[in-house]
Amino acid sequence: QQEEIGDTKWETLYKILPKRIPFQDERRFLECMLEDLICLSERNFKFCKNPFLLYGYRQYGHLLLGRIGKGKSHNYLLGVPGVYHPQEIQAALNYAGNASRILDVGCGVGSWLKAWQDSKPDLKIFGIDGNGVSEELFFIPKSYYKQVDLRKDSKETFDEVCNALNLQNTLQNYAKPFDLVESLEVAEHLEAQYAKNFIALLTRFADVVLFSAAVPYQGGTKHYNERPPKYWADLFAKHDFVCFDILRHRIWNNEKIAYWYRQNLLIYAHKSKIGSFEKMGFSPQEPLHLITPKMLENKHRENPIRVYWRHPAKFFRHLGAFLSGKRYLW
Repeated sequence: QQEEIGDTKWETLYKILPKRIPFQDERRFLECMLEDLICLSERNFKFCKNPFLLYGYRQYGHLLLGRIGKGKSHNYLLGVPGVYHPQEIQAALNYAGNASRILDVGCGVGSWLKAWQDSKPDLKIFGIDGNGVSEELFFIPKSYYKQVDLRKDSKETFDEVCNALNLQNTLQNYAKPFDLVESLEVAEHLEAQYAKNFIALLTRFADVVLFSAAVPYQGGTKHYNERPPKYWADLFAKHDFVCFDILRHRIWNNEKIAYWYRQNLLIYAHKSKIGSFEKMGFSPQEPLHLITPKMLENKHRENPIRVYWRHPAKFFRHLGAFLSGKRYLW
């Protein structure tokens, strides 16, 4: 998250906080605690309450504060640490089979795509998202990214991406332009009326989709459509895609992986690919609605009064649902 701190405050923090080099480049970060974030401007202090940042803080005991840019032009970054293990991304590569072209829908700044390419350098990657983040913040070359409106008609977005990549010749040789599409914790950020269109977009690009979306009550920033896995499975089914729940039990107890991936990560594949998965010993199945103990623990700690104070619109929605006798999804 970009933040406005100021050079004077940064120099002060740089003198007193431990230094970290999380990436293999010139970017430098500081190891900071929540109390150190008093330097944030008042309008951005909301990030101290962000569920993603709080989870990372509880998981690793600190956050990362960084500055990038040259001369007098700087951007300040606030993020969570992590632990990278090559064997974990290699396990994902095994399920990708002989994939040579991967698309990340909702790629953010391309951190997942970078991990893919680091493990398989000859892999062709591309990402699309709605953000207009500056080039220096990306983990991948900006030429591997295109800003699109994920709410726009799926066919229009598909054509827009294919034209940007000059895929006309590729489409003549392949049924679909990519071997694998991934979309991780993105779908819930679109309003419910765009859900069908979003799934249609994913299925246009590849016959195998690595998919993860927030479940009800998971909580998060701008989560408009938290749904159980079956909701998404039914939308995929309309495009002849079936679910393979073959990852969650393998990563369920791995606390180095964020709990939302451990409980939500599924593979959807077109029916024409069933034989390939069956050769590996997997069969399609309806996905179970699973909740990790970590999510329950977080919800137990959460004070609903504080939640309503931060999100007053949520209070009135829940109050209206209660008075009308309806059960409202968080």
